[in-house]
Amino acid sequence: MLTRLGFMAFHQMLETMIGKSGKIIHYYDKGKDKGALVIGESETRHSNGKKLFTSIITIFSRLDGGFGGQNAPKQEFVFPDRDPNFVVPAQPSENQPLIYRLSGDIFDLHVNPEFARMSGFEKPIMHGLCTHGYDCRALIASLIPGEPEKARRMDCRFSKTLYPGTPINTLIWKIADGKALWRTVDAISGAIIMDNGVFEYGDIPQEKIDFTGRVAIVTGAGLGRVYALDLAKRGAKVVVNALCGSRDGSGAGSVSAADTVVAEIRQSGGQAVANYDSVATPEGGQAIVQTAIDAFRLAHMPDMRFIKKRQPDCHRVNFHSALTI
Repeated sequence: MLTRLGFMAFHQMLETMIGKSGKIIHYYDKGKDKGALVIGESETRHSNGKKLFTSIITIFSRLDGGFGGQNAPKQEFVFPDRDPNFVVPAQPSENQPLIYRLSGDIFDLHVNPEFARMSGFEKPIMHGLCTHGYDCRALIASLIPGEPEKARRMDCRFSKTLYPGTPINTLIWKIADGKALWRTVDAISGAIIMDNGVFEYGDIPQEKIDFTGRVAIVTGAGLGRVYALDLAKRGAKVVVNALCGSRDGSGAGSVSAADTVVAEIRQSGGQAVANYDSVATPEGGQAIVQTAIDAFRLAHMPDMRFIKKRQPDCHRVNFHSALTI
């Protein structure tokens, strides 16, 4: 089997890893005399659970074709009709595979002359990922020097083997901000070693939860204020429900807490409306929902079912209210 194509998409800066999970996502039949393509995908995650990068690899299984499966879809790839923006030369050493195998890839094809000849090669060949490493270094040095964390995606096709000691050139065409095409050639013969390369780079995209077009009902103006402000910041239209006791102890309700939060949201450019109904009764819950419908002109709301059982005050306010809204 030969590695034919590799793809990596980086989601976060690489730090502590917790491990990988992988699976076969597809396989294609190239024909009885042409072999098969096996597509594998793996994810590597940070110790906190965040996805660090996704790796997709295509394995060319030379003797496994002819099983009657679907052929691989054809993909067109066109390089710009001009000279590359960068040409980066490199000179792998004669013993490069001996050094690279210290990373853990100890396959005999890269060090054992007899095994290499049995496999149809003149002598041991370079590890494909070792050559790939030269390409990564060339792309980073040319497009994001000193900032490897800005690498977002790297895709290519492993087209031809390379013998250790053979000089190479990595050709890079910048086609847009944050995107380049590339290939690697044998500097002596001009043969294409790596082809159809895509490199995307830039700042790490910030994850953002967007509630634009949604309506949120927040009860309480204490801790609820924090939720209401954040929901509005993320685009939600907010109903702020709060009916607080008066400071003088008279027992009369105060609407100032809800109004204050609504004013903060509006001053920041958001949309909000206050509501002062009790959350402890089904009728109050229905009234709060109706405020959202009326204020934001909602066409419909999901089916709401209100429970009418009487509960002690602590349950009605702290638990039952969640069921009535």
